[in-house]
Amino acid sequence: MATQRHTTTGSTRWALLVGVLFLAIQSAMLPPTTLLAMPARPDVVAPDLPTDSIAVTTTSDAADGDTASFATLLSQPGADGGVSLREALLATSTMTTPAALTITFNIPPSGAGYNSAENTWTITLGLQALPALARGNVTIDGTSQAGPATQPRIVLDGAGVYEAAGFSNGFTVTSGHNTLLGLALINFYDDGVLLDGPGAAFNRIAGCYIGAKPNGSAAPSASYFGIEIRAGAHDNMIGGASASERNLIGGAEHSGLLITGAATSGNIVAGNWLGVDGSGQAALRNKVAGVVLSDGAQANIIGGAGQGNVISGNDIGIYLDSAVDNLIAGNIIGLAADGKTPLGNSTGGIFAINAAQSNHIGGTTPALRNIISGNGAPGTPFGQGIYISDTNSAANAITGNYIGTDRSGIAPAGNYRQGILIAAGAQNNQIDRCWRAEQPDRRHGSRRGQCNCLQWPGRHPHRLTL
Repeated sequence: MATQRHTTTGSTRWALLVGVLFLAIQSAMLPPTTLLAMPARPDVVAPDLPTDSIAVTTTSDAADGDTASFATLLSQPGADGGVSLREALLATSTMTTPAALTITFNIPPSGAGYNSAENTWTITLGLQALPALARGNVTIDGTSQAGPATQPRIVLDGAGVYEAAGFSNGFTVTSGHNTLLGLALINFYDDGVLLDGPGAAFNRIAGCYIGAKPNGSAAPSASYFGIEIRAGAHDNMIGGASASERNLIGGAEHSGLLITGAATSGNIVAGNWLGVDGSGQAALRNKVAGVVLSDGAQANIIGGAGQGNVISGNDIGIYLDSAVDNLIAGNIIGLAADGKTPLGNSTGGIFAINAAQSNHIGGTTPALRNIISGNGAPGTPFGQGIYISDTNSAANAITGNYIGTDRSGIAPAGNYRQGILIAAGAQNNQIDRCWRAEQPDRRHGSRRGQCNCLQWPGRHPHRLTL
């Protein structure tokens, strides 16, 4: 049976067109609620991708944002609409992403705490110390804040922090692979920075002013220690070879830097100014010592080839108290950063006491030479360049240093008393052959680098006393 095409008459087509037009007009006249009631296409929700960087945008110390992650903090920053440093640190402790995390700064000049004369932003903390860096792999980058690159722009003021003894610190670091860059930490009662425990490993502190304002002058009040490294913290880098990595650490009630404990090892202190202000020519005194290594601290390096510290203007430059097998090399101890202007440590340059053993002061190349000069002052019973004392202080080596001269090895910069004093039964310590700067020693040829140059003793008639 043949299939026939369906056809319509002209009148039928006009009727259909009129019906369609009527329905369209009627739909356009429906209220909006009727249209909204129709089934809608589901919204497409973007995946919650991890955010591994966040910018601090306020000097406030508030913590009212959602700190579940950087992403949630950015979307729910709290009543003030800004992201505080405290909130960013709290977020790092809750984030489980394995990625490295970075906290930067982008605080507008209109915010509180901005000093237009110095182009700095001060974050004034409340009663609570900042959260500890317990997660690891976190960078806090003060250099990201707009401003002059010659000084820190972000200042953390801890004058209001009031915690239990030992916890009123600027930063407490208990984890590894963290970096603190370009920050000024002032007025903290205990430590500017504490690296605590064996988990505190492979951290880096660079370009920070600790105990000093961004202009390099003294802070209103001092921390007990500028930086403390203790309880097995290991392989941390304080400073670096370049000027931008230099930390300025001064004004401490005790010492600029303490490394303590038998398991505290492998730490490097390089390229810093300890006890010296921002000009490099005047004292910013740490009241006991620039650097202390104590209670068995071992295998740490203070200085190094091409990355020596300036440790001057303190009471004692370096204090080795029961420290073992540490290297002290390439430093200026008792002169200003120019290596010639006297800026002595008032009691002495390097002290090794209480069973300080197997420490090496200097080295066999010029790059490892310490310049230990200008130390001591009237009124001190000491005033030596190097002082080793007690029967158990043994097997220390003194090699290739300039003691009592400027960095040229010729111009006088004598210590107040002996260049080296070994006393109170200290034994089996090695002092490589000494020579006088004004009489070059041609006899020892290539071994000259191992010799100590002792010159220009002060009130004591001898350069070396045993």
